[in-house]
Amino acid sequence: MRIPGKTMNDHLADVARQFPEGSFTDMQDVECNADIYPSQVFLEFRTGFDRENPHRPYMHIMGECRGIRKADGTPLYGDVTELSFEENAGIEVDVFYEFSDDELADMVKKGMYHRGFECPDIIRESELEIPVYCELRVVEPQFEGDVPILFANIEDRHTISIDEQSSGYTFGDYFEEPRPSEDVFSDDFGIYGDYGDFEDEDMFGEDAPQTDLQEEQEAVELSPMEREVEEHYQNVRQRVMDEHVAPKAPVPHKELKPKTAEAEAEEQDEHVADDAAQRTVEDAKSFDERMDEAEAEAAQEEKDTVSDAPMPDEEKDGIEDFDDVDEKRENAANKRRVAVEDNVEANAEDDATSGFEDFDDETETEDEGDKPAPTQRAIPASMAEVAEKASHQGLGSDKEYDE
Repeated sequence: MRIPGKTMNDHLADVARQFPEGSFTDMQDVECNADIYPSQVFLEFRTGFDRENPHRPYMHIMGECRGIRKADGTPLYGDVTELSFEENAGIEVDVFYEFSDDELADMVKKGMYHRGFECPDIIRESELEIPVYCELRVVEPQFEGDVPILFANIEDRHTISIDEQSSGYTFGDYFEEPRPSEDVFSDDFGIYGDYGDFEDEDMFGEDAPQTDLQEEQEAVELSPMEREVEEHYQNVRQRVMDEHVAPKAPVPHKELKPKTAEAEAEEQDEHVADDAAQRTVEDAKSFDERMDEAEAEAAQEEKDTVSDAPMPDEEKDGIEDFDDVDEKRENAANKRRVAVEDNVEANAEDDATSGFEDFDDETETEDEGDKPAPTQRAIPASMAEVAEKASHQGLGSDKEYDE
């Protein structure tokens, strides 16, 4: 039994969704055959980004589904074997037909890449049976003997892909050689007469031939002044032709020479660059040296951070002020300076008493080999005592040096 079908976009489908559970039945992935009425058929080409089939042609069929039935011939539901849709009330679909290699080879021979190669009209004017998968919603009849209501939709209806095996069609056989365009201009005046018939026709009723008028103009004699002007005009015209219109001498062809000098310079630059890179690598520090320097810098930064940190009041107790320390160091330095001066005076007195002459005060002789060997200086007891006192004062003793 064939009954009118409804699409899922119909307003009755919204009403059916509000029915209680059990009053309708949903079916998915139902293998069916759809009757497609094409509205547009044209060739398209894949993009260059398609890795499998770049720039491969295919046929795009845009149309409307106006009939659905099961592929195996069994009823869709109950006694319903087929659904039909009215014109402009069916399911809009897009079908993509993939040509086989043999079909493409035949189409190329027919002139597929020439102007005027188009899809045949017979495909556009035919009813096509295309395999599809449908989803159905069946609303059960309330009374016995009533006909159920079936809502149908084609899954992936805008991306239906078929080929020669799945559809059974060989669309490549229907293509013909390109037809000449009807917009080609044709210079044909046959229906209006010859073109020369309009040249001598006078629009004002006088049919004087134009050739006679030209002969009369050439027969007129020129006056001496007009002849001189004509000659001057011809001379000027000849100069213009010679300077600007006449073909110029061809430019001599120059032979290309290999860039030997530039190649040698580039090779020399490469050697210089390699030497510079080699020196840079040799002067660079090793990884262990860089790591040691980094650890030393980190330790120094940590030490500086600790030294700059404020000290708690508990730790400040018992630590002398920096100003007091500087004053004590200055006093100790003054004491050492006084001790050294006393030591020098004591040495001078001891030398004068013992009659010892300083080696530095002796005059140099002309022959250095005749110089007597220096005599070792004996340290007097008074000088040892002075040195001992100076060492005690240098250690920071607070005892006054009064002697």
